[in-house]
Amino acid sequence: MAVDASSELAQRLTSLKEATGCSYTELAGRAALSRSTVHRYCSGAAVPPDFDTVSRLARACGADRGELLDLHRMWVLAAAARPTTGKPAEPAPPPEPAPAPPVDRPPAPRRRHRRLPDRAAVAIFALFGLIALNVFAGSGAPRSARADAGAELKATACASVIALGEHGDCVREIQILLIKSGTVLTADANFGTETRRRVVAFQVLAGLPPTGRVDDATRKALVSGRISMRTWSEEQVERRIREVFRNPRAGDEAVHVARCRSHLDALWVGLDPDGGWGVFQLTDEVLSNYDGTQRVALDPEWNIQAAHWIWAEHRDFRAWPVCADAAPATPFAPRTALRAPGRHHRHQRL
Repeated sequence: MAVDASSELAQRLTSLKEATGCSYTELAGRAALSRSTVHRYCSGAAVPPDFDTVSRLARACGADRGELLDLHRMWVLAAAARPTTGKPAEPAPPPEPAPAPPVDRPPAPRRRHRRLPDRAAVAIFALFGLIALNVFAGSGAPRSARADAGAELKATACASVIALGEHGDCVREIQILLIKSGTVLTADANFGTETRRRVVAFQVLAGLPPTGRVDDATRKALVSGRISMRTWSEEQVERRIREVFRNPRAGDEAVHVARCRSHLDALWVGLDPDGGWGVFQLTDEVLSNYDGTQRVALDPEWNIQAAHWIWAEHRDFRAWPVCADAAPATPFAPRTALRAPGRHHRHQRL
């Protein structure tokens, strides 16, 4: 079944490519992918990691809505049968969120307050810090526990800006630093779409422009080790979606939509012009309607609550047409959607 599903998807992508008369290089330029990536997907050597990539490639070939729906069906079957061996181990997940009922309006992300240590603890930490500093200075060892001198030295030898399509030791260093920050990525020394996706998420979390290109500011933030990309696991995301969408049928379809849009990845970033942010891939326009930001959209709790609010407008998933249309029909009893007092949100497709 895995071979049949993958082959069917590859054959359909090849047919779309041949209909355009474009070479692999020309089509890769249209879809903002590398030539080798397009060739792997069309030949069946690999299954695209997300439907976002399939959609981008198909739209570059001029595919219509019906063809996109058919491609989504093929991709779901191929992705479901794709082997998962070799995937890097996920970082230790944070504490599971406490269940909470749906809210009428997505809440602002909670700020975590840390207890300040007492004076005795501060004095002890200061003493150990001085001792450690003297030991490191005497032995010639690096003074930073987060980024060693080697990482900084290698970074200075790299190009001032590292971007999509590049490869080599500098790219591998960036990937290793991203992995150390807590995200899931393969350090293969190739700056592909997955690396770019993680770079964009890191930049958003670091308060930097989300260009997807590693410039000096992004490199310094990576080397500092101060930005954490640790987030909920796929299991935690799915469990929380079902808690917020309390109706079992709504929960099933919500999980389907989130899996279709982001693989239940809380830090997923859409790279096509219509892409979005987080679990439900909320677009910039939707975020502005709900007083959200790109950074808060990468908070899975806020993202899921925002998706529930959008769903509550009509009690369906019309805001995610491609993913919702490919899911089994789940009719809901009509109900007047609740609205925040004095606030009107425009309906927007995601």
